[in-house]
Amino acid sequence: MLNFEFPLRAANGDSMLDRLAFCIAASTVCAQTCVSCTDAALAGPDFAALRSCTKAAQDCADISALTAKLLLRATGLDHEVMRRQVQACAAACRACRLECEQHVTVLEFCSVCATACRVCEQSCAELAPALAA
Repeated sequence: MLNFEFPLRAANGDSMLDRLAFCIAASTVCAQTCVSCTDAALAGPDFAALRSCTKAAQDCADISALTAKLLLRATGLDHEVMRRQVQACAAACRACRLECEQHVTVLEFCSVCATACRVCEQSCAELAPALAA
């Protein structure tokens, strides 16, 4: 069985900088994990059964990678644009997580992907309100 550990909170957790840094890290890990999940699905014998999961993972990978990239641009950050981006990222992560959770018996890596998506979804949900200010 695959084991995936990721801290569910930033080290100090409460500051805007901590939430921002954790969201960047979680988005990056999520993007990379979703790419790996897609690769694992493509290499497996049951690709047809994983078609919707692969689509969700590809979308989540792209949105998560973009979110991390945009959050790294600290200068002149448009808070409204970024708030909407992290909300979109949380939605993509939720969709991918729900899809992967349905396929853990078909593809073991889906459990790893679902965990990464859950962590990213939570970090985006925690950061979004702070960006409204």
